[in-house]
Amino acid sequence: MKTPLTHATLALFLFLAVKHAARMALPTTRRESSHSIPRVNSHDLDLSPQIQSASSFDITDITTIASEPTVDGCDEGIELVSKSIEDADVPAFLEHLASRTGATEMELRKLLVRRWAERDVAAAAAWAMQFPESTTRSSVLEQVAIVWANSDMASATDWLRDLPDGESKQVATLAAAYEAARTDPMAALELASQLPPARERDELLTHAVSQWATSDFATAAAWAGEIPESNLRQEMLAAIAVAASAEDAPAAATFLVNTLTAGETQSRAAVSITQRWAQVTPMDAAAWVSQFPEMPVRDTAVENLVGLWVVNDSQTAMDWLNTLPDGSLRTTAINAYAASLPQPDNATWSR
Repeated sequence: MKTPLTHATLALFLFLAVKHAARMALPTTRRESSHSIPRVNSHDLDLSPQIQSASSFDITDITTIASEPTVDGCDEGIELVSKSIEDADVPAFLEHLASRTGATEMELRKLLVRRWAERDVAAAAAWAMQFPESTTRSSVLEQVAIVWANSDMASATDWLRDLPDGESKQVATLAAAYEAARTDPMAALELASQLPPARERDELLTHAVSQWATSDFATAAAWAGEIPESNLRQEMLAAIAVAASAEDAPAAATFLVNTLTAGETQSRAAVSITQRWAQVTPMDAAAWVSQFPEMPVRDTAVENLVGLWVVNDSQTAMDWLNTLPDGSLRTTAINAYAASLPQPDNATWSR
């Protein structure tokens, strides 16, 4: 038998139900405004019949209320319902939701599992394991992993290691690792190493090593340089260069040119570095870009550089253009400059 909900939670739900019924009784045009919903005093409600049948409480009405669009969208309704549940009632409410797979129920379940985990992460984790391998299990374990990683990374790592292999374990591991990457990139990399080769794992590795590079560029670069898989190594080194450019764009640019193989990955990173550099010392960024051989990445970098430069200091950008010799670089820069200037509207052209 499912655990009854407390009187306090039922009262809040019944209050919401009355508001919902009143709202649905209004003409459609009036329902569009939250000010048209009558105020209801919960003290006027006779709750005793519903409270007596709490053990057989029908959750359908509550999820209907949660999914009903509000002025700010249906997510607000889900959030309102989740916050109206007493902490002590969260496990019982989750039991009522356990067999439901609708979008509203899934979102409500995620919010409630996360709340429960913030109070008792081990209990929430144990409850989540009742589900067979499925989207539902992945979703609830993901919420537990996020909370656990933020409160006790060592214990979270032990818990993740002991989970049975499957999609839900991978989802939980990814969630915990992304949380760890913000403050402990090495822990994130350790978790990533436990995942099977996949795009999601490689994206996590790249993200974590870029976070590491912001505090220890040299060590992160040396570590990434030892990755045996060529494409992954290139992606990680490019991410390190871009991350480092926030603090030292010239060093990052030199690293990019000397370390990465010419190609799409290097080109994307060069554009990102140029964008960051141009916002600090555009003249230095321009000197660097001018050294590129004639190829698409140079054109893209110049277009980004000039576009940012014109916004901040169009005269200096024009002065730089005038120093360029005739050729494709000058043509690209002039076209980018013209494209970055405010365009006259049709009324201006017609005069």
